[in-house]
Amino acid sequence: MGETRFTHVGLYSDARFPGRLIVSLKPHYEEFSEVPEVIAAAFMLEVSRISKALKSLTSARRVNIAILGNAESHVHAHLIPRYEKDPLPLKSPWDDPRKREPLSSSNEKRFLRDLRKMLKQTQFEV
Repeated sequence: MGETRFTHVGLYSDARFPGRLIVSLKPHYEEFSEVPEVIAAAFMLEVSRISKALKSLTSARRVNIAILGNAESHVHAHLIPRYEKDPLPLKSPWDDPRKREPLSSSNEKRFLRDLRKMLKQTQFEV
């Protein structure tokens, strides 16, 4: 969907959390502790900048950031917008009992268009 200097950015189509993103580190490392410090710092800076842009784009109250690695052995971060009217504010996406549905096609296309534009406008040079 998009990329920055150190990351690939993809939409996680989840109507419970509209705007949820996966930000993957371009070079392959299985665990965050294996990433050289300079690359780890650049990755986290880009995650922070993407998070700020996502918050602005979605008008989310906050953006949760999770780096787990339990299911995928590649360093990546989940950026999960949380909204004022969130029906389950204390549940993570993995613990949310609501059925996961994809975003509607029109919402997904609009969000992807807006996110691509936002990524182009945002400076990601480290």
